Amino acid sequence: MGHLVLLAVGLDHYYYLQPLRFAVQDAQGLRDYLVETGRLSPEHCALLTEQSPPIGEEMETDPKMAVFQDLVQDWLPEQVGAEDVVWLFFSGYGLNHGGQDYFLLRDSDPERLPETAIAARWLLERLQTLKSRHINLFLDICRPTAPQLGQRIGSELVELAQTAEIPLLLSCQLDERSRESRDLRRGLFTTALMAALRYHDDRTLAEIEGELKQSLGILAEQCRQPPQTPLLVASESRKGRSLFVNDSPPETAPEVPADATADLAPDRTEPVTSEATPKETPEPETPRRTATAQAGGLWQLVALLGAIAAFLMVGVLGDPRPPQPEESTPTAETSPEPPETPPDPSENQEILEQAQGQIDPGQASSYWRAIEQVRQIQAGEPLYDQAQGAIEGWSQDILELAEQRAEAGQLQFAIDAARLIPETSQVYETAQERIATWENQIP
Repeated sequence: MGHLVLLAVGLDHYYYLQPLRFAVQDAQGLRDYLVETGRLSPEHCALLTEQSPPIGEEMETDPKMAVFQDLVQDWLPEQVGAEDVVWLFFSGYGLNHGGQDYFLLRDSDPERLPETAIAARWLLERLQTLKSRHINLFLDICRPTAPQLGQRIGSELVELAQTAEIPLLLSCQLDERSRESRDLRRGLFTTALMAALRYHDDRTLAEIEGELKQSLGILAEQCRQPPQTPLLVASESRKGRSLFVNDSPPETAPEVPADATADLAPDRTEPVTSEATPKETPEPETPRRTATAQAGGLWQLVALLGAIAAFLMVGVLGDPRPPQPEESTPTAETSPEPPETPPDPSENQEILEQAQGQIDPGQASSYWRAIEQVRQIQAGEPLYDQAQGAIEGWSQDILELAEQRAEAGQLQFAIDAARLIPETSQVYETAQERIATWENQIP
């Protein structure tokens, strides 16, 4: 009998990107929940956040690129056997550049993704070398504050997951963005995922997907956020597999580590035996799940909504009132609590000064970070007009840097810089025209 192995990553603070708020709590919360419910042993988990302690005496958990690589290349193969189930959970930034998806760690630079970030292709290739063929990816990487460097985030991951036959559950559709909630003090995706797992000893990906589609819509509405719908990429056979029990045939698993070149062959042929075995051998399993889906669908939905209500009403804040609007849609608040009061002029002045202070005149990404920081100042707040003027000026500076790079023959760097200009800027259309011209000039 195998066990669950979890690699959970959550990053709030980056060297080159606007900070997130609750990615660390997402990873920590999921890990703690699985341990507390007895589904995960602490020795079979690696938690990579700014706050997590070292693993044992030797392995660090500082959320940087090299540390993540070590966990995937060294720690995971040592932990995972043929009968185990593997979960990889990532809450943070993802970017697509040149048609390739990347996971960003603390030291990842948006202007140097191939050298400083984790390529999705590299990650899935390493996962395919594990002894277990029962691997699930849970990714919350489509952030609204991420720069638009290329295609939609996750576009390559979908193709890679299909080819590798590794189930992938994204927190939202490719044309959507995944949100965090100040009231929940977590991301909407992680909150819904934990609620869907709450009342059941065993779940399948298909069941989780169905419940997330309902619960994420409810959470988004309650938290005054745009709609968010999960995206599951998995074959029909893998959608029906248990999330906690490896019910795959064990015959081919021992052969995988003996011949690294055969990694893809067992993975491709497995679905044939995997589909046949559950239907023919453990017959009680299928009727149980069928009966649950048909007769218990109503109480499952009620239980799920109850779990969501628990997060919303008493979660971390312990406040039974309905959730207050998110910062993206500020309204007049009557609550005396500090987080709900409008920022005073001195707070917004500090935001403007901090943004200005981090600008490096030669780095387009520093202007982009300043823009993202100043965009916290919403319409109707003190110094909003000054903030918009600063954004417009910095957007013009980015365009000038891009043009300088193009004149120096650095066309790809010029394109990358120009893509950092926000759509709301007056020079956005000009930047798009420049990008189109420079792309045509690349050999």
